[in-house]
Amino acid sequence: MGTSSYPQQFYEYLDYSFADGTGVTYDPVVDGDVGDIDFSSPITSITFDYTSQAAFDATFDSPSGNETEEFPIGDGTETVDFPGDVTGIFWVENPASFGWAGITSLSYTRWAVETPEPSTLLLAALGLALVGVAFAWRAARDSAI
Repeated sequence: MGTSSYPQQFYEYLDYSFADGTGVTYDPVVDGDVGDIDFSSPITSITFDYTSQAAFDATFDSPSGNETEEFPIGDGTETVDFPGDVTGIFWVENPASFGWAGITSLSYTRWAVETPEPSTLLLAALGLALVGVAFAWRAARDSAI
């Protein structure tokens, strides 16, 4: 985690990392109105807590397109499920608002890669082996005639 503060410019920048990605929060007036989180593997749903003195917009990044939602003034918890995989979140204070806003904590569900059961793999291998044996038996029979 790193932080930089530039008081002469009223700009603060905080970058961080976690098990499944990285993030950054920054704002020109030192109240965290802009943030970005990138996930190392896609997620399918997210629950986050937020606090705001101003309305803010969150954009959920996806290879199939981005979705933006607006969140109201105050404190709250929001759960968002996605039809596809999401690889990042970007939030910013609504330009028509004045104050601060941001995500304070989050939890998420990673996209699950379905893997076949071992018994399924065994049956597939057995089926291929039987096809091979049948082909070899037929070839040996045909060459004997």
